Amino acid sequence: KFNRDGNNALDIFLRLCVGILDDSLKFPFLGKVTMTLINLRNSNKSVTKYYLTEGVERFNRRTEDEGLSGWGFEFATKDEVLTEFSRSDSIQIKIEIEYLYKPA
Repeated sequence: KFNRDGNNALDIFLRLCVGILDDSLKFPFLGKVTMTLINLRNSNKSVTKYYLTEGVERFNRRTEDEGLSGWGFEFATKDEVLTEFSRSDSIQIKIEIEYLYKPA
């Protein structure tokens, strides 16, 4: 998303929503989320950022889609996206989610 609050950058967010399988999941969601903006011109210059969800209220169980914003990062300016990270008007984003709960 460009131009959020006057910020001319690409921001990538993850958001938990209410789902029909929520009763089978353990909350709050505890995991490591890794997001990579792939540099399609030079993969060695891809940008990777990660965070742990522990203690982040946005990853508690949702009872309704309350309109909470997601959790994420600023990855690159619009100019960087257009000149370094895109090819043929496309970008690639890789998202990995590692669930950190261990079976008892």
